[in-house]
Order: sequence, then structure tokens, then C-alpha cells
Amino acid sequence: MKRSLDDERIQRDELANQAMKQLTDKNDERIQRDELANQAMKQLTDKSICKENIKLIFNNSDLFTRYCHDQVALAQDEAKVYQLPTSFVQRLLTLNPT
Repeated sequence: MKRSLDDERIQRDELANQAMKQLTDKNDERIQRDELANQAMKQLTDKSICKENIKLIFNNSDLFTRYCHDQVALAQDEAKVYQLPTSFVQRLLTLNPT
């Protein structure tokens, strides 16, 4: 009987340790995603012509739509792809998010 209780306690401790490891791993992943997002936002703020206004753009759907359209148009110009309308290219880019 004593051995069975010890075995149950060990099993319970192992399950608790596994659960804690999963939580820690998920937390680490979240922190990495947050850090990556923060770095991306800092880079956008530093390198964009919009500077600090980029935050306003991201919080306003109309401004964000226009900003995205402008970015696609700039990429098209850089790639010398003039045959396709910018709205069509933007639609292609957003159809498959992967």
C-alpha cells in the first residue's frame, strides 16, 4: 500500500512537472513573438518615412489600408511590375497568408 501511494505521488509530480514545462515553453514562445513584434515595430518606426506616425497608421484601419496600398505600389515600382493594378497585387498577397 505504501509503495502504491509513493508511485501515485511520483506520477502526479511528473505530470505537474510536464504541465509546468509546457507552460514555460508556451510563455517562452510568447515572449519571443512579443520581442520579434517589438523589434519589427522599432524598425518600422526608425526606418519608415512615417516615423512615430506608424503607430497611428496601425491603429486606424483607413490609414492602414492606404499605407498597405502605398507599400505594394512601392514594391511594384521596385520590381518594375507595371502590368498589374496595385489593388490586384494586394489581393494576391492577402489571399493566402502563408
